[in-house]
Amino acid sequence: MPLVNIRIEDHIGIIMLNNPAKSNLMSAKMSEEFQQAVSQLESNEKIKAIFISGEGSAFCAGADLSDLIAAHDGEGEGIRAIYDAFMAVAYCNLPTIAGINGVAVGAGMNLALACDIRLATPDSYLDTRFMKIGIHPGGGHTWMLPKTVGWQQSVNLLLLSNQMSGAEAEKCGLVLKCVSKANFMPEVKLLTNNLTHTPKEVLVRTKRSLRENQKYTSQQDALEAEFSEQMWSLQQPDAHEMISRLKERISSKNKS
Repeated sequence: MPLVNIRIEDHIGIIMLNNPAKSNLMSAKMSEEFQQAVSQLESNEKIKAIFISGEGSAFCAGADLSDLIAAHDGEGEGIRAIYDAFMAVAYCNLPTIAGINGVAVGAGMNLALACDIRLATPDSYLDTRFMKIGIHPGGGHTWMLPKTVGWQQSVNLLLLSNQMSGAEAEKCGLVLKCVSKANFMPEVKLLTNNLTHTPKEVLVRTKRSLRENQKYTSQQDALEAEFSEQMWSLQQPDAHEMISRLKERISSKNKS
């Protein structure tokens, strides 16, 4: 049985963690299949966004305990392999959306945080859990969490080990929206509707700029970095056609 299922709906690639009997615990094997799924969908010219969720009643209940136990004896390969799943999402060229259906714990929180946008259900709960089992967080958790919810909520969630419901997570910005599980795909399609006519290469380049330009402390530096990318886009046939149509609509409106 595959540990990851993939399918395509319109312009959306869907990745489903597929070990519901174990609440979709992330293992080295699942991570390998997950990375392959991300790569496969990224390379599909029709795909412009990726949605990630879990089969059954859980998103991801953490790392497989066998990998944690192996790490006790100094064997970190399994943990590193799990980290690779988070990085596959973090460096994905396309917008990524997590659908947190049920629990997102530890490694599951990392997977959700690595996504660009998160949806949750009202009865979902998110729990870092690292402190509760006496281990230091990993997978970039202490980097991703403050960037998402700020210092105060990071301390609340991580150091004080307080979990959040989906509704609470929406209030603090940990998730964008709280909807029923049945409404995940309608919501994803609504969120990504404007991508239908967006040229994929422009989308990819813009996400790269959005990520890379965070390093600049000056707006002027960011402006210079964007200039060559914008000039490239303006010289593409798609942009020329879209701008020409816009000009025609404006001209027609002014005449009427």
